[in-house]
Amino acid sequence: MVYTSLGPAWFETYGIIFEIIFILITGLIALRSYRAYKLIKKKELLTFTLSFGLFCLAFFTQFIINLLIVLNKQSKDHLLSPLNTLNTVITSNFQLSSMCYFFFSLFTICGLLLFIYLTFEIRNRRLLLLLFVLVVLAQITAINKIVLFYVFSTIFYGFIVEFYYRKKIKVAFLGFVFLLISNISFLFIPLSEFAFVIGNFLTLVGYLILAKLLKKNN
Repeated sequence: MVYTSLGPAWFETYGIIFEIIFILITGLIALRSYRAYKLIKKKELLTFTLSFGLFCLAFFTQFIINLLIVLNKQSKDHLLSPLNTLNTVITSNFQLSSMCYFFFSLFTICGLLLFIYLTFEIRNRRLLLLLFVLVVLAQITAINKIVLFYVFSTIFYGFIVEFYYRKKIKVAFLGFVFLLISNISFLFIPLSEFAFVIGNFLTLVGYLILAKLLKKNN
């Protein structure tokens, strides 16, 4: 599968802006939760830090490949541009584009599995490793990798939402509800590219709410 832009052409530049915002928010959440961990040495905060650090890496990977796609399209209109040859090779290369998508899905799944580890209070790391291997194998062998990825992430977000609902942590519950709905929206990308636009807006709202939670705790 060659990784390409999932949304409408007019949204590609805006999509890159969204990804920069996601990188900044998830990175800031990871940094602040790590500072909190250093103060009180609570393992849950370290797991929280690692999860959002992985989300940050995932968005950075997505940002890089989408930036190259946009630069490639722009350079086609300027044949003398030195970026033209480089970007054409990069964005048309099957192995590199697939690798970028693989790392995006890998970082995201790892981050979500750490949340599952936290919410289910799993103490058996071998079980967590087994879940990771099964998900990655399914992702690698799937025909429609994008849909399967969002199916997995939607299921994981569902369990996380249920956890915060039981714990009655309203802000976290609301933030992950938006992330859950955004993932459900992404499932409809094969039917409508506007599902990608809607999903990005919902993701932004979700992370802004989670950032507010961390600020409240600080």
